[in-house]
Amino acid sequence: LIQAFGGLHDAFPDLRLTMAGDGPLALAWRELAAASPAAAAIDFPGYVSGTAKARLLQEALLFVLPSATEGMPVSLLEAMAAGAVPLVTPVGGIPLVVQPGDSGAFLASADPAGIAEGLRDMLASRDALAGMGRAAATLAWQRYESARVVARLERLYLDLAAAPGR
Repeated sequence: LIQAFGGLHDAFPDLRLTMAGDGPLALAWRELAAASPAAAAIDFPGYVSGTAKARLLQEALLFVLPSATEGMPVSLLEAMAAGAVPLVTPVGGIPLVVQPGDSGAFLASADPAGIAEGLRDMLASRDALAGMGRAAATLAWQRYESARVVARLERLYLDLAAAPGR
């Protein structure tokens, strides 16, 4: 992502990359970003939570997750609920959530060239992105809002408990 972003900086000089989070790769990411032609446009706020995380997600135009493996990333659901358009790899449970062309897009590949291509495609129309952001938020709230999920789980457990032979 950092390499892809560096290659797009000239075409999209107003764009910023925020890489929130911490962990064993954070130092390597910071070093890679420092060497990028877009170094001044890359932010590393570290671990964020609560209102700081909500603010970052609400300000985000895109949420990019070029993972090789995932289950059902809560970060994806949080980003969508905030209106950030997901640009993600179709792994794990992600294809069950993201509807390409409506509420997000899939990366053709997760290498720097594939990520850059996906970003270029998404940034080609900011108006279309705004509509996709609204669709992503609607989908996330309608399907994954906590009270709805709890109600579905409760129905599932009750159905299982009532099944013959239980």
